[in-house]
Amino acid sequence: MSKENRFERIDAQIVQIADTIHQTTGPTTDPGRIGREFLDQGQYELAARQFRDALAARPTDVHLNFLRAIALLQGRRPNRHSREMISQIRAHLRAAADLPEARVLHALVIEDAGLRWRRADHPPEDVLDTARHTASDSAELILRHVPAREARVWRVLAQRREGDGSR
Repeated sequence: MSKENRFERIDAQIVQIADTIHQTTGPTTDPGRIGREFLDQGQYELAARQFRDALAARPTDVHLNFLRAIALLQGRRPNRHSREMISQIRAHLRAAADLPEARVLHALVIEDAGLRWRRADHPPEDVLDTARHTASDSAELILRHVPAREARVWRVLAQRREGDGSR
């Protein structure tokens, strides 16, 4: 057998082994991780579907509920959505209420969907305080995907970000 034939046979064996490994382990198919990638790319509908699929297996996962709520907002401010959609978003945020950032986003959704920033009533001080202390990555996630600049909760998150940047 010539050297070339032997190397071709070895190459074919390597390809076969790699294919077997791929079929056995498969590509990563965690819908939560895939959903986060879609969310980061601004592909909200695809992200929402992936988070829905992930929640089918883990319905009480607070992070998945929080991320699904953000995906359902589709990069638009809450007051641009129907009451039915706001109801669905709020249900996910209630399911994620153990997360401070979910409570902050819930307050932001309520404030903006009800156009409360136009009136004198302010979000409760404890909510604004939670917004001031929200983890910077969570605050950035909300600011990036929920453009409700008029809302007081949103402005507190933005001030928090500016405070981080000035350090």
